[in-house]
Amino acid sequence: MHWKIYFGKSPRRTRIKKSVRNIVKISDKKLKQDAEYKKICKEIDAEAKEKKLWTCFFCGKPLGVTPDHHHIAGKQGLSDNNIPLYLDKEGIILCHRTCHREYHYILIEDLLKAPYYKELMKKIHYLCRSKYHNMKLKHSEHDKDL
Repeated sequence: MHWKIYFGKSPRRTRIKKSVRNIVKISDKKLKQDAEYKKICKEIDAEAKEKKLWTCFFCGKPLGVTPDHHHIAGKQGLSDNNIPLYLDKEGIILCHRTCHREYHYILIEDLLKAPYYKELMKKIHYLCRSKYHNMKLKHSEHDKDL
């Protein structure tokens, strides 16, 4: 016997009313960090224009209106000064968007030959020694493979 014939109508479920809550996409802490980061980037840009250092770190050519800000030791972790790498002024360099993209996709063998490699490694060593040693380890592993 079919349930419809037996009961006459379909059983109704009682609906549970749930409160609708939106999930916060960005935490308050991250919003504060982003605001501080934008302020730091503006300061870096102003200082570079004042000191006439408005050039790309990677190619050495003059920058346009809005440069990219490259974090030489990454964004995660703390520098040796106990400042988050994301917010450390000394760890941010100015560059063109195209040069920045090329750097992130460059092969290690090409990076080792790049004219800015030694200066980059000096800056990383000064900023965060643990990141410096990790990079040196990667580079030495690459040399062993050759």
